[in-house]
Amino acid sequence: RGGSVSGGEGAAGGVSASELAGVFGREAGPPRIPGDGDADPVAALPVGSGPVRRGQVTPGLPSSLGPGPAEEAAIAGVPGNASGGGTEPAASDLTAVRREGGLPVLRSDPLGDGGVGGPPSLRVGLPGRFSRPESDVVQDSTSRFAAVRRTAPMPSALGGTAPLEPAEAFMQRSPTQRGRRAAEFGGGPETEEAVERALAFLARVQFPDGHWSLHAVPAESGLDSRTFAAGTMRGDTAATGLVLLAFLGAGYTHTDGKYQDVVRRGLKWLVARQQADGRLYSAAGDPDPFTKFYGHGLAAIALCEAYGMTRDPALREPGEKAVDFIVQSQHPQYGGWRYEPRRESDTSVTGWQLMALKSAEMAGLDVPPPVLEKVAHWLDLAQTENGARYMYNPHAGETPSQIHGRVPNRAMTAEGLLMRIYLGWNRTHPPLVQGADFLRGQLPDLGTPQHRLRDAYYWYYATQVMFQMQGDHWRDWNDRIRTILLETQIREGDFAGSWDPLQPVPDRWAEQAGRLYVTAVHALILEVYYRHLPLYKTLQAE
Repeated sequence: RGGSVSGGEGAAGGVSASELAGVFGREAGPPRIPGDGDADPVAALPVGSGPVRRGQVTPGLPSSLGPGPAEEAAIAGVPGNASGGGTEPAASDLTAVRREGGLPVLRSDPLGDGGVGGPPSLRVGLPGRFSRPESDVVQDSTSRFAAVRRTAPMPSALGGTAPLEPAEAFMQRSPTQRGRRAAEFGGGPETEEAVERALAFLARVQFPDGHWSLHAVPAESGLDSRTFAAGTMRGDTAATGLVLLAFLGAGYTHTDGKYQDVVRRGLKWLVARQQADGRLYSAAGDPDPFTKFYGHGLAAIALCEAYGMTRDPALREPGEKAVDFIVQSQHPQYGGWRYEPRRESDTSVTGWQLMALKSAEMAGLDVPPPVLEKVAHWLDLAQTENGARYMYNPHAGETPSQIHGRVPNRAMTAEGLLMRIYLGWNRTHPPLVQGADFLRGQLPDLGTPQHRLRDAYYWYYATQVMFQMQGDHWRDWNDRIRTILLETQIREGDFAGSWDPLQPVPDRWAEQAGRLYVTAVHALILEVYYRHLPLYKTLQAE
């Protein structure tokens, strides 16, 4: 996967993979306007500069990429392929040609009827995922630049190749759609700017090897660890998975966008540490036993979303293995998950595993239906009021530190309701309406130092429930959560873009999870407008 191209290792015609990458797919991205000093051989040639002879190689290209006899035949419309067949173009199939009135461009000529290299896309005319703002720039001079369109898979930063189009469930995250989606569902420029500030901060606190930490800050960030307000929990897998979700939720992947290197390093860190049985946590990176399965669920969601958004084959197997580990770890009777495989269940850990399973489905990976049926069984055990409210663990002990797990609370109610939605409950289902009404009576509020109400975990799940409900539930909730997050984000100084976990009122999990946690979760909340489609609106439209 790492460096070969179609036609054999080293490429046909004596062109190395690195040489080929230099001229075909130099940058995994969209058409761009060349800048000053750009050596791109097809950049900004004057209109009317004269024809290019068939034997002339485009300036700057290796001579071995010039048109040979087979290419001349292909240009003339004669069937055939010098590489001996197959559907992937060899290096010698990349020809520098000029149509009448045009300019030299580098083109891939895969074998197919009438020169068509594959079946026509069902999405002809829709903006691609790699569209960029600079495509709107109007040239004020009489020059042309090449619009390079990929007809073959693009190289993957993790090895292999990644086709252009994401899975249907993730297409609305495209940079060309984000703003429109945000405006449609109650966001706007302010929420988008807040997301970008948060992502810039999160990129700054990534460790050189690609991971993030709840309890530490990299020296390279230049931030003072004494004032960073880090958490006490040690769970690097959970931290890395959570932060990657924030980047992926805004449409940034390892194959495109200004954060592609950040996302690539994070994904590589996760994949490199995956165990043979599929688990994504390790004793070294996740010594806190309470973070292990949270970490696996979060990291599995990230792998599945990254695969679904890029279709990168290098991520398919890690995603499948992560899902298989979740399936094998499910409690055989209760139907949920907790801190160890097949031992106990609780609603909190179960929610993250279910979200990983649903992300896998949205990405096109297989999930056994009986696994989801068992999750519904767990929710039956954890519910009260016929499914309108949920508790953390109906099997919790009777000690003072555990008995509260048997009492329904707002965070578990929000998480339980979202699970019910993803398992098929209709928006008009009476227990769901009753539960959403309860959440509507518990709108986001910071509270006071004496009576703390700030809880990013609750806000995260309830935001998604109310977004799925839409209508008055969503309007009231969105007005409140948007205002709180915009007003409390830090705009200046060393911690610009983040949220202070302790001020103005400590978050419920401030001590344990710290600044990285609240910043990533708040960013995910502000991405709700386009991170997932409203399920009920989609069904109604269909």
